[in-house]
Amino acid sequence: MNASTFALPNMENEKGILHKIMVGYKTIETLFERMANAALRVFGNSIVFMVALVLVIVWFCIHDWKHTSLTEGIYHVIIAITFLSFFIIQRTFTHFAQAMHLKLNELVTANKDAHNNVIKAEQVSGAEMKEMAKAHDLIIAEEEAPPPPKIISI
Repeated sequence: MNASTFALPNMENEKGILHKIMVGYKTIETLFERMANAALRVFGNSIVFMVALVLVIVWFCIHDWKHTSLTEGIYHVIIAITFLSFFIIQRTFTHFAQAMHLKLNELVTANKDAHNNVIKAEQVSGAEMKEMAKAHDLIIAEEEAPPPPKIISI
């Protein structure tokens, strides 16, 4: 047996593959965050709810109710209510989140010791938010550290 039979794997090649996977993951994560933010803006919009309401009303008007059993009719009504409830819940959540951000921004700006870089934290990516959380964890750890012991001289 020669030495080439027991050769170690090329670690540089594996690091390159791992790096490509991580870059691809970060790209997908960024794309997903953008899509989620766009969906939040679209589905939380009042105009979109009005369009959905008109669609439901039109569907109920053109649906053939003569050949629909009572069970199917109840099913259709429940589906329509669920569909419209999605938009109402999304709008309520968006409104609540905006109000919460305004309140938190007010508290941050009112506190002189607060870090103003967190005021628009809802607009940063998930990775940036994790970095901000780590920085705040360090600040909290420094504040919670016990004071050094006092040396009393006699």
